[in-house]
Amino acid sequence: MRILVTGAGGRIGTHLVKELEKENDVIIFDRKNGYDLLNKDSINSVLKDVDLIYHLAALVSYTESKDLIWKINVEGTRNLLNVAVDIPVIYMSSTAVYGKKLSKIPADENSSLKPTDFYGKTKLEAEKLVLKSNGISLRCADIYGPGFEEGYFKVFELLERGKMVIFGSGKNKIQYLHINDAINALFLAKDRGKHGEAYNITGSDIMTQQESLELVCKYLGVEAPKKHISPWLAKLIAKMKGKEEMVAYIEKLAADRAFDISKAKSELNFEPKVKYKTGVEEVVEEYKNRKKTAY
Repeated sequence: MRILVTGAGGRIGTHLVKELEKENDVIIFDRKNGYDLLNKDSINSVLKDVDLIYHLAALVSYTESKDLIWKINVEGTRNLLNVAVDIPVIYMSSTAVYGKKLSKIPADENSSLKPTDFYGKTKLEAEKLVLKSNGISLRCADIYGPGFEEGYFKVFELLERGKMVIFGSGKNKIQYLHINDAINALFLAKDRGKHGEAYNITGSDIMTQQESLELVCKYLGVEAPKKHISPWLAKLIAKMKGKEEMVAYIEKLAADRAFDISKAKSELNFEPKVKYKTGVEEVVEEYKNRKKTAY
């Protein structure tokens, strides 16, 4: 197949392209290569004989303007769909479309879609466009694994320094998705996905915030945090210090969120293979190796 991947130079895109290139002709569509979703001519220039599009490109930023984030995430998607008429699209959406407070736990694909941050709102609007165009949407949980150090390494550093706290009771549910399982889901969507449908894609393990931090501490060889702080106070302190990215991390760690992947299991034959204990140990080892090479 001839497959176009938008956002091919990103963290997910590089993993996907590596696997796709084993049996397919892959077109790398990325800003780093001079391509632009906001330019219809740029999109049209690479569509000849394309059989399928993986749309991964999106802007996640705490410093860029909302206008730019909307343009890339929503208008860029609209441009792609308007130009690539009749070409199947598989869209990398996010569980951010449900918001931080779920209408039920675990949330399924019919649960209320009430994004609580601007990024989630843009992902939802883009997803609506994709589904209306008969595309397939994968609502993926937060991804971890090789190459996904952003956010995670900062928490690891705080844990090592004994500066990390537990937000709220620590009993809230957290569910992650390993990059290998994310790539598998993207492949399954190509072969088995139903057009016009959305699927929750997460790992199989549901842990509490406290259990997750304790597991990381076990692999780091440090004592787990004992101090608790209310999420609203932690966010207030972060805002006062001008650390907007920390506000987002606090909200993620403190949110009570878990997802039902029964639909993906039955229709895509999706079965997460990487257990959180194994995956997070791998990430901690990567963190340790990075520290060694830094000195």
